[in-house]
Amino acid sequence: MPLALRSVVLLCRALRSFSVGVLAVALPFALEADGFGTGMLNIILAGGLGGASLQMNLIAPFVEGCGFRMLLSGFTSVMSVATLALACSRNRTVMVLAGFLGAVSLQPNISSQTPLEQTVIKQSCSSQEESSKYFTRYNQISVMSLALGSFVAGLQVSGGPREQIGFVAAILLAASFAYAVGSQPNSVLKAKASEGLLEMKQLPISQCRHRRRIFALAGLFSLDAFAGGLVMNSIVIHWLSVTFQASERELGPIFTLLGLITVPSLSVAHWLTRKFGDINTMVWTHIPSNICLIFMTMSPNLHWVFIFLVTRSALGSMDVAARDSFMMKVVDPCEQVACSSLIATARALGAVAGPLVCTLVWDWVSPGAPLVLAGCLKCAYDLMLLVAFGSVKGPEVDTTSAETGRA
Repeated sequence: MPLALRSVVLLCRALRSFSVGVLAVALPFALEADGFGTGMLNIILAGGLGGASLQMNLIAPFVEGCGFRMLLSGFTSVMSVATLALACSRNRTVMVLAGFLGAVSLQPNISSQTPLEQTVIKQSCSSQEESSKYFTRYNQISVMSLALGSFVAGLQVSGGPREQIGFVAAILLAASFAYAVGSQPNSVLKAKASEGLLEMKQLPISQCRHRRRIFALAGLFSLDAFAGGLVMNSIVIHWLSVTFQASERELGPIFTLLGLITVPSLSVAHWLTRKFGDINTMVWTHIPSNICLIFMTMSPNLHWVFIFLVTRSALGSMDVAARDSFMMKVVDPCEQVACSSLIATARALGAVAGPLVCTLVWDWVSPGAPLVLAGCLKCAYDLMLLVAFGSVKGPEVDTTSAETGRA
């Protein structure tokens, strides 16, 4: 008997995140070996971001006709073919087109599959507690698979950079196959939809009853992503090197530990969400994390920086599963794909702008200024989120039906 679509989503999330981990290491080295600079990498990734944004925001009307299974399998197949083109071609135009058409990204959450996967998880759960549990599992699987992919790429067990990119294409093809044959057939999903268990009809953002709420969330989450772009790991590592003359040998184990801390912290966040709710968990774990970011710039030595980094890492990701669960909760079931798509696009655009602004602030003010700015912006985001959505209840809670939203 085929696995339920929710289980296949978790399996394929692991395969996609593992692929991203391998690609994040292999693609820069493959381009460098062929004489391409950082600019070519940025062009490919920018094209992938554009492709993913376009696909995510056009996908909602096709869910009812094509079904979740076909769309997930189709998008993953296209991504596999595009990745294979990156592995085989050294032509600039082909690589840029492959990046755009395949929505190639080095972030698992920026993909055409993400809105569909999040909608399936939310609608297949019978309660908010179950939804929170599965979103936590969804993100834990992603973090662990991403780290494993980067580790395997570093070992070079599948050959050089080009061979590793080909390996990624094969993994994505396997994920597409799992979506196609490993999940319940579309007729079962439509039967569930007729029973009110799975909403196949998805509205475009222009027809969503809660579009003002969706745009407000997208704006806030974009601000958070922009602030996060100011303090990407590569920027923090560069700041530590400049400020404390920290070596690669010192920083490598530290950032490996920071990645490992994230996984158990997501389980703690699930417990906090059950006790205090999504918004309280998001805000009151995020603010101390942001204060640690500011205090890092005042640290007298690397020892204190390490303490603040570990504390920030333990607290800083606790909002991820709560955020995914909350944004699915406060809209009607027929609006969930549009909501997830718009928010993912807004976060992606915000994250892209962050490093560009960081460069200006670093040069014009000081190397530590981006960290302070990011901490202040993130605290502002938390407080605005608390004020704007602290008392908001979703359609599930306020008993407003999705049918009213379609009227």
